Amino acid sequence: MPHPENPQPTPAQDGPNSTPGVPKWKGLERKDVLLRPDQVEDLTALRRRLQRQQTDRSERLTNNTLIRVAVDLLIGYQHRLTDSPTPVDNEEQALAAAVRQPVPRPLTQTLTRPPATTPDTGPA
Repeated sequence: MPHPENPQPTPAQDGPNSTPGVPKWKGLERKDVLLRPDQVEDLTALRRRLQRQQTDRSERLTNNTLIRVAVDLLIGYQHRLTDSPTPVDNEEQALAAAVRQPVPRPLTQTLTRPPATTPDTGPA
């Protein structure tokens, strides 16, 4: 089970709707979302940067993929919203501030880099 301070997104292909040979998008539900223009620009720029770095091109990286990852992360941090000693406003900025906390290690390091080892002590 992931540590509550460092939740891991659950890929959609691992869900109950995944069937070998069937495109992933056919097992997903449509949900329209309204984004600000700056969010669309930043999301598109991030997708393009990630696509340039992508080595396995068997699955297309889309803005929707990034939105699903963000939703999984928000759900993973839901304890910060529901277990708060003080009530959290339902305003977008207040909700974002409630989940915006330092994470022990960046998610990319957790997923891509093996733990550092030292000759005497093993994993650092």
